[in-house]
Amino acid sequence: MKNSELIDLHALQEISFGDKERMKKFIHIFLKNVPVVISGINEALDKGENEKLVPLIHNFKPQVKMMGIVNLKAEIDPLESEVREYKDPSQVREKLQRFIVEIQNAAAELMRLISEDDHPSV
Repeated sequence: MKNSELIDLHALQEISFGDKERMKKFIHIFLKNVPVVISGINEALDKGENEKLVPLIHNFKPQVKMMGIVNLKAEIDPLESEVREYKDPSQVREKLQRFIVEIQNAAAELMRLISEDDHPSV
C-alpha cells in the first residue's frame, strides 16, 4: 500500500512489520470504529456532555496516529487538551466538526488504498 496526501502509512507498516494483511486488519478495525466515534462526538455535542467527549478523543488518538492521518496527527493532542479544559463543548464545536470531516476523509482514503491494493491497475 502506498502513502497519499491524507495518509502516511509508515507507523502502520512498522507496527505490522510490513505485512499487508495485518495492515488491512488494522485499517478495517479503524474503519469499524469511525462511525462509533463520530456518532459519540455528535451525540455528546448535541447533549452538551463534555465528559463523554474526552474519553472518545483520548481513546481514538492512538488509531489516528497509527493510521497516519496527516491532517490530524499533530492536532489531536491539542484538541484533547482543549476538550478537557472547556466545560462547554460548544466552545470547541467547530474544531470537533473539522475533526469529524478529517476522519471521514481519511476513512474514505483508507478504503480507496485498500481497494487499490486489492485490485492494482495494470
